[in-house]
Amino acid sequence: MVRLRVLASPLPNEMTPKHANTGQFVDIKTMQFEGKIAIEEKTWMIQVRGGVTRCAKFIKSIDPPSEYDLIDIDKPWML
Repeated sequence: MVRLRVLASPLPNEMTPKHANTGQFVDIKTMQFEGKIAIEEKTWMIQVRGGVTRCAKFIKSIDPPSEYDLIDIDKPWML
């Protein structure tokens, strides 16, 4: 079986292995994003929860085909 190797960190030179499919979130804090990320390998899903300051560039870096409207303060969304 092929396994997905997950590395996470706010800085590229500090990447450490993280376990997928645990339901646990990894805390990430950078100038562009502050929040949590979880990986579900079985469903190929990345969950991102948090607030972004330079969101478009960050979101596109982890999910290039994503669509979003974060300008709407009442109901921001991202697919």
